[in-house]
Amino acid sequence: MLTNIALVLNAGFDAALITVLAYLVLRNRKRALGMVLTGLLFGFTAMVLLMGFGERELIETVLEGTVLIVAMLLVVFTLSQNRKMTNAAVFVFSALVIAKGLYRVLLFPRQIFIQNTSLVNSDLALAILGASAGISILCFAALTALQIGERVGIEWDKLFLFSALLLALKPFIEVIRFIFITGLLPLTDFVMALLIPVLNNITFFSYMGYLIFSALIVISYGHWRKLQPASIFANPAEARKFKAERIFFRRWLNGALLVLLLAVTVLSGDYVLANRQVELSAAVPVEAENDMVHIGRQQVNDGDLHRFSYTTGGVEVRFLIIHKGSGVYGVGLDACDICGVTGYYQRKKDVVCLNCDVIISTPTIGFTGGCNPIPIKYKKNEQDIIIFTDELEQHVEVFKQ
Repeated sequence: MLTNIALVLNAGFDAALITVLAYLVLRNRKRALGMVLTGLLFGFTAMVLLMGFGERELIETVLEGTVLIVAMLLVVFTLSQNRKMTNAAVFVFSALVIAKGLYRVLLFPRQIFIQNTSLVNSDLALAILGASAGISILCFAALTALQIGERVGIEWDKLFLFSALLLALKPFIEVIRFIFITGLLPLTDFVMALLIPVLNNITFFSYMGYLIFSALIVISYGHWRKLQPASIFANPAEARKFKAERIFFRRWLNGALLVLLLAVTVLSGDYVLANRQVELSAAVPVEAENDMVHIGRQQVNDGDLHRFSYTTGGVEVRFLIIHKGSGVYGVGLDACDICGVTGYYQRKKDVVCLNCDVIISTPTIGFTGGCNPIPIKYKKNEQDIIIFTDELEQHVEVFKQ
């Protein structure tokens, strides 16, 4: 259940917060409603395309790329002081963030019902309960942000621009990754040396929404501290009204702090839960034929991490294969130059080093650098992935440690 709450929070927190900030910038309920409806339409369309064509990586890259382009336009229009175009960019950017949020939230029930064969089971009930709790927290977060934001007598344009730049970091990295992984630009050793550390820590960029929410709280708190009563009130009613507004503001500010604390607690608990001691899956033993090891492509085309072992000279050489999409495979030893032969495991869709808990970006498996698996060369045909035995035998010393 905790994991389900965390999934919904991570999927929708950016969307909930950017909706409020956009309204505070636009100050127009009809435009804000149109922005939300446009975002919902985009999000549903992305999910329909995914269900119809199954090109998840392409759909998500298009979404991320569009967010990045509009964020850049927002910066240009803001610097040029073109208010009309700036507001249009705020509208479109927010709609796209809402679309991303809805798309990711919709992935959640899709994954649940794919994984459950029965509609009546405790796991499904807990998942739905967790998702409902996550959505409730998102709604309360948006409400607290709106209440304190409307009562702060400042323009929120700068915070919105700051938020857009932060939320554009992950799309920027994803687009760069897509360009190099698909071969649109050459993936050199120098590029990989730059990309691998960033890609292996890309999860960090998923928490930008919480940083923005914290900034909103800090700014609002500073405003609350400056609230001072008039030296002379016209009548006692005005004095009571001022005192009531200050108390009301403080309560919503405390509510926002509570939301932030709750979100951090949920995410921390989910992290601890996900990082419990795990055991590596057993390696599937393979044998060579004519100095070649053949692994059927259909055996590893599910996108999961597969572990194999080849024994030579009494030493078991373990290696990994994962399908990265579009007929591209990541093939490497179940060991790295930093952590040795402790191995890797799969946590949800992430490949993780068992020793240091670093998340390895799937597209970088098969390349050197960081805590990545030591790459091994392979060939492929229509049916098999082929690894030559001398490629495995030259790494025997690694597994003698």
